[in-house]
Amino acid sequence: MFHGLTHEAIYAAARTTATFIGPDGSEKQGTGTAFGINVEGTTVLVTNRHMVDLNFGRTDGKYVGYKLEHLVCETRARDAADGTPGAVRSLHVPMSHNEILFDLNPLNDVAVIFDVQSANLDGSDDREWGYSFNLGDVATDEELRNDLHPFDFLAIPGFPDGFDKAGMRAIIRAGTIACDPRFEYSFASQDKGEILVFDGFSFSGSSGSPVIAVPKTPPTNVDSHLGNHFRRLLLVGVNAGHITTAAMQHAGLSYFVRSSVIRRIIDARLAGQ
Repeated sequence: MFHGLTHEAIYAAARTTATFIGPDGSEKQGTGTAFGINVEGTTVLVTNRHMVDLNFGRTDGKYVGYKLEHLVCETRARDAADGTPGAVRSLHVPMSHNEILFDLNPLNDVAVIFDVQSANLDGSDDREWGYSFNLGDVATDEELRNDLHPFDFLAIPGFPDGFDKAGMRAIIRAGTIACDPRFEYSFASQDKGEILVFDGFSFSGSSGSPVIAVPKTPPTNVDSHLGNHFRRLLLVGVNAGHITTAAMQHAGLSYFVRSSVIRRIIDARLAGQ
């Protein structure tokens, strides 16, 4: 198998800090990961809904009344000549100038900002997203069902503990598809949204990371058949969390929201819905 990742996979992930203001004026912050998708020359920012909505998935109402004030996404410039990473950019994404889009299914832990408006915190006009995926990289529902298979290898660039703090670079964790990806998975008896599970570790800071199914080619000297065909790189989802044991320990299983949800949100916006 040819893994096919380039260095750009590391820089496509942006360390993201969300700042919320409570009803009493108190401030709360959370950190995770976000990534950009180029849609017809427009940058679409993708992360988890729980990164921008403190009450998502909660039943205790602890953060009722808290509102997202802004995001700060730390990413890198891209050299126009050779594509190498340049200086770190801290891009301020204020909610006063951006709209967060969610899926119609309220269980899907995905948040999208279409045509993200940002300012460089160094005061310059240099606020381009140097590294991003293309919309064509985002797997459709048909591709998820036909081209993704059990035990396929995944790469998850993001900012969990252990990321390169000196260089402000993501690290890439790995996993393998642990379910039948043709069908939604649930780790409980009730619906958990359109998720798939993988064998791998996801920790705090990995929320919102892009999940990449790496390209593959048939082994040499093996006849091609439906189970051995070439597959291009596919962005198959957004990392969302992990499963715990009865003792509240990491079970070694994590899950992501299917990329078809990202597609659906973007398509709805393009259609003016």
